[in-house]
Amino acid sequence: MAKSERDHQKVEAAKAVVYIYINHLAYHISPETAVLYFYQLMWDRLTPECLPVRDALTVVIEDEQFKEEQGLQFINRSYYSICNPWHLDNKKRPYLKQIIDRLDREPETESINRTTQALREQWMNFSKGEYGDCLRRQMHLGGHEIFREEDREFRNVLADYLPDYFYLYRSVTRTPDIEQLEQEHSHPEYSGTATKQINRLRESYDAVYEYRNLRQQGVTGIDHPSRLELAEFEKGLDFYYPGRNDSFKSKARTICHKKRRYEKYASYRPQVKEYLMESVELFPARTKSKLTESIDRALVRFDDRTSMDPITSKSLFLGLLDSVLLPVPNTSNILRLERCVGDVGPMNFTGMLLSLVLACPMIRFRLEKKLGYLYRKFEGKSLEGIQWVVDLFEHINLALVMNARKIGYFSLTEPLPDAA
Repeated sequence: MAKSERDHQKVEAAKAVVYIYINHLAYHISPETAVLYFYQLMWDRLTPECLPVRDALTVVIEDEQFKEEQGLQFINRSYYSICNPWHLDNKKRPYLKQIIDRLDREPETESINRTTQALREQWMNFSKGEYGDCLRRQMHLGGHEIFREEDREFRNVLADYLPDYFYLYRSVTRTPDIEQLEQEHSHPEYSGTATKQINRLRESYDAVYEYRNLRQQGVTGIDHPSRLELAEFEKGLDFYYPGRNDSFKSKARTICHKKRRYEKYASYRPQVKEYLMESVELFPARTKSKLTESIDRALVRFDDRTSMDPITSKSLFLGLLDSVLLPVPNTSNILRLERCVGDVGPMNFTGMLLSLVLACPMIRFRLEKKLGYLYRKFEGKSLEGIQWVVDLFEHINLALVMNARKIGYFSLTEPLPDAA
């Protein structure tokens, strides 16, 4: 074995020792003490009565790659090792807040030795970058009513609304390294952010359908669970409802049934185009023309002889999603999106997105990432200047909540909410 490979294995083994120690703090030590020990480790490189962990941390820091991205990811995984378990226990919320709030402190960074100094400098880099931002956003998740009552500070910016948009929970709080880690583990019940996403979805699902049922019973004067105007909310309630005749759900089922595993793409392509064009048919002419061109470009990416297997189907609908929503995440495409939503209205635009996701539920993860990018661009902006974003997010929230069962947000191993 080459020396470089041996060194790499040594560093990875040392990282594992640190992660196990921090995870032990999360589960087996009082949270007050765990907060103290965590920061003694990650700031002062101290571990009370646990020298092997300190030695392991030293190995990690002295690796030449620690000052690069690998060092940031190590710190990120260290935070994950304590924060993720505490996300699963609402009683730990005050201590989770202590852990995350310390990101914003400005302590003296000078240390008496070079190794601890390197740790502190990389910790400060972590705090000031996207890794730290993702952690801060986690304090907006779950514990929804507690957050609202106790410590939610309304600043009249989009970030105030993050707790309500379940579909943003993972995309704005997980960096790619943590996303990959959770995919490798394949145990969503152990993911704190995913668990809070489902909990928030269930709250929204119950609230929306309770409102709908009360309205059908003739009850008046009830608060509606949305920031949309009442008339707009009730239009959306009927528009996205999966049980109505000619619903998005029934149309998606039809297009899915037309697809057969061994059917060739040549025969499926015109059916897909017809399905999507139904969503854009009544759009203003200019917008309709541009969207049609984008959809056509996405549809010609495949050879007509391609078999319509699940992989091809997913790739097809990912391309179609890219064709209508932020094909490349940048400022110019956000401006195009703003114009498009302004032209067709947030409800109609959301209907087009819902058609795509219902036809291929697996693309919801790409949709979440795109919406997460949009959120990050505006999270600190005043609500007065971004009403189109709020209206779009509210419509998307309502559409995804009402169709969550068909889209696949509820696990098959969990009891489903009452059928709507």
